[in-house]
Amino acid sequence: MNATCIIIEDEFPATQLLIKYIELTKELTLLSTFSNADLALGYLSNNQPDIVFLDINIPGMSGLDLYKHLNQKPYTILTTAYNQFAIEGFELGVVDYLLKPFSYDRFLIAVSRAQERMSVRSNESSLVEDDLFWVKSGYKTVKIKYDDILYIEGLREYVMYHLENGEQIISLNALKSLEESLARRHFIRIHKSYLVNVKRVSVIGKKSLKIGTKDLPVGSTYRDNITILLRDNK
Repeated sequence: MNATCIIIEDEFPATQLLIKYIELTKELTLLSTFSNADLALGYLSNNQPDIVFLDINIPGMSGLDLYKHLNQKPYTILTTAYNQFAIEGFELGVVDYLLKPFSYDRFLIAVSRAQERMSVRSNESSLVEDDLFWVKSGYKTVKIKYDDILYIEGLREYVMYHLENGEQIISLNALKSLEESLARRHFIRIHKSYLVNVKRVSVIGKKSLKIGTKDLPVGSTYRDNITILLRDNK
C-alpha cells in the first residue's frame, strides 16, 4: 500500500538515514522534513500525511507531547536512542518504536505495520453499518455488533474485543483510535488499557466499575469520564 510520510527529526545523520530508507522503499513518498516541533505542528495542522517518523527528543517539545497535540493523528513511528518511552508511546497509539541505530530491515517492519493499519482502517470504513462493523482478525474478517461489546482491552498495537457471549476477538488497532471513533457509540475510556460500553456498566465505584462479572480498574487520569457517566445517567 502506497503511503505519504514526513520526518520530524533534529539530528542530521538520522534524518539522512531515514531519507535514504524512504527512497529505497517504493511504496513511500516523502513530503517534507522538520527539525523543529513548532514548524512540524504548523504543517500537520493543514496537511495529513499517512505516516510520521517522529523523534522523541526535538527542539520545542518532546515528540510524545507533539503527538498528543495532534487532533488527527497520522500513523506514527517513533525514532529514538532511548527505550524508556516505548510503553508510553504504545499506550498513546503509535505504530512502532525504532531504537537507533536501526537497520533497513527493521525500518521495513515498522512501515509494514503502518501499512497494515492503513489497510485495516480502509476495510473497516467500507464495511461499517449502522449497528455493526467488521474487523480483521488474523486471516478472517469478523462482524461485531456494537451492543454486543462489553469492553475493549488494549494490548499495545492490538486490541481485544470482549463480547457478551464470552468470545474474545483480537485485531490490529490502537485503543486511542477506537476511543475517538467509538465515542458517539457510548464507549468511554476508563483506563490506559480499557474502553467500555457504557450500556453494559452495572456498578460504578470510586476506583473500579463492573461489567457483567468483570471488575475493571478506573485509572486516575480517566476519573472525569466516570463523573460524566454518572452525571449523564442520573
